[in-house]
Amino acid sequence: MSSMRLAVNARAWKPSVQELITCLKCIQPQEQERICRFKFTLDAKLSLLGRLLLRKVIAAHTSLSWSDIVLGRTEKGKPLLLSDDNTHNLAFNVSHSGDYTVMVAGHTEALGVDVADVRDPLSSSVERFFELMADVFSDAEWQHINTSPVPLREFYVHWALKESYVKAAGTGIGFGLQRISFTSSPHLERDSGTVVGDATALLDGQPVDNWCFEQLWLDAKHVVAIASHPPLDPADRLQPFEVLAMEDWLAELQDCETFPLYEEENRVTHILQAMKDKKARC
Repeated sequence: MSSMRLAVNARAWKPSVQELITCLKCIQPQEQERICRFKFTLDAKLSLLGRLLLRKVIAAHTSLSWSDIVLGRTEKGKPLLLSDDNTHNLAFNVSHSGDYTVMVAGHTEALGVDVADVRDPLSSSVERFFELMADVFSDAEWQHINTSPVPLREFYVHWALKESYVKAAGTGIGFGLQRISFTSSPHLERDSGTVVGDATALLDGQPVDNWCFEQLWLDAKHVVAIASHPPLDPADRLQPFEVLAMEDWLAELQDCETFPLYEEENRVTHILQAMKDKKARC
């Protein structure tokens, strides 16, 4: 198995509280506690699915059992495997936004993924939103965005590309996004699951060599960008995501309940029940 690309629609997953507890017992207690701090159930599900997908991918690519996988984070917040295992240059990354959590893994030095939720701004017009984000993109990128048939769509394509690079490079939030400028395939269709091609980039005006930048759509509202360095094997690039059905995966996860809850179960149950629903955006 050379690479994996997995996605789960968190909004479509309607777990019972007991099913959520089953899933929490599959991840480390400190991760459980962080997830239980969320106000909204959807946000908790998106984050929980990210931790579960990380473990699924690592277990598939290494000799580690589920219980032996110990995860941490770098100083910049990037997921990190702390367990002692020969991972054969395995890189992995996770992202969630809108309805989806996505995960990529492959044999390379650096890998980043970002999923962007293509929705109208909550508190302003698209024009005002673009004004507020003026410093994020280069002049060439704004030219491409503003002349496309659907400018907001192209905005999020470029946003996801930039975020995928930052996550792969591990530079953190202090990186100036305008420093890297992308040229993407022009005005691509957004059919569900359609891979839409590569992009090229300039960093501080110089070509970004020995990197690969991919773009694809999960559905009409969710675009994904993947950055890899060195580029993934050609056979692994431009492959669509496998969208997992949680109903099928839950049976497998019941065999992975290896961690104690960070709090008494009745307390965790109360916390989960108190979370609020989040309405879908248009």
